[in-house]
Amino acid sequence: MKPYGIDVPVKLNIWIRPECQKRQFEIISQVKPSILFLESDGGRNEDEWNKIYQNREYVESHIDWDCQIYKLYHDRNEGLYSTAKEEYEIIWSKVDYCILLEDDILPDVTYFRFCKELFEKYKDDYRVSAISGLNLQGTYERASSDWFFSRKLAVSGMGMWKRTFEEFYNRDFGKDPYVMSLLKEETKKNDDFQKKILGYADSEYYEGHIAFTEFFVEFSAYGQHQLIVVPKRNLIRNIGYGEGSAHAAGLQRMPKAIRNTFDMETYPMQFPMKEPEYMIPDPYYEKAFDRIMGRNDKLLQASRWIQYKWLYLKNGGNLIDGVKKVIRRHQNSNHEYES
Repeated sequence: MKPYGIDVPVKLNIWIRPECQKRQFEIISQVKPSILFLESDGGRNEDEWNKIYQNREYVESHIDWDCQIYKLYHDRNEGLYSTAKEEYEIIWSKVDYCILLEDDILPDVTYFRFCKELFEKYKDDYRVSAISGLNLQGTYERASSDWFFSRKLAVSGMGMWKRTFEEFYNRDFGKDPYVMSLLKEETKKNDDFQKKILGYADSEYYEGHIAFTEFFVEFSAYGQHQLIVVPKRNLIRNIGYGEGSAHAAGLQRMPKAIRNTFDMETYPMQFPMKEPEYMIPDPYYEKAFDRIMGRNDKLLQASRWIQYKWLYLKNGGNLIDGVKKVIRRHQNSNHEYES
């Protein structure tokens, strides 16, 4: 058996898209991580189960290097958010940091070394909460170093420390009126995230979702003044659209700005890397991030809403079905969506 290629833990999600799974595992096979956590929810029907079994078998049979393997398999469909806390608790009982990849994420091979070096560099620096692989601008020439800092997280491929999880998994902020008043002031220019904070302060669910990684890492930027590492040049390609995707609809029904965040070009990181001299969140990148995602701008949000509806109808959507979908979304606001 071959030796491992890089001493870093990686969590892989095994789901129902064989082509995605194979493309991703070709990259994993190149870097040969020393530890693999194989997470796999159960299917919702026979067809999904067949694909899940196929993907589990494919991944297991193609691990041809010496590594530790932990199988976090479920025998029924638990839902993406229901399984997350339990799986993270298992992961953090074994390792102090980990790269977290969904099945539709294709990282550049240099992303693993990028994470490995920064895991070590910032392991005791509580100013940093996570390492993103996705740069929504593709390349960001404004930055004078190979990575910079933001309060905005794109969870399409990220690295995180055990300490981050231990810090953020706390919903008690809503019980303290003083803390809530500070959070409202801190997020007054981030309306969308402020709504999430207010929603999760009163309930375990907001818009059908349990608060987890994406919410709490961004929350730590306001609640703990922590920052997220973003590479100067994009290191992650998201191919999670279309049939079998947990979150993304078909590309044809997405506004152009959102479509462009899928299947982005990646750029190999050059080593040794140039380090930033200061730890300052980049407001220019954050504004661009919000503009791309359609956040914190009422006119832009109204325009995006119109685009979504127009593209939905243009690409075969039914108006009545669309209205029913919106109604169901509101009715299910107190129930978790399945993966």
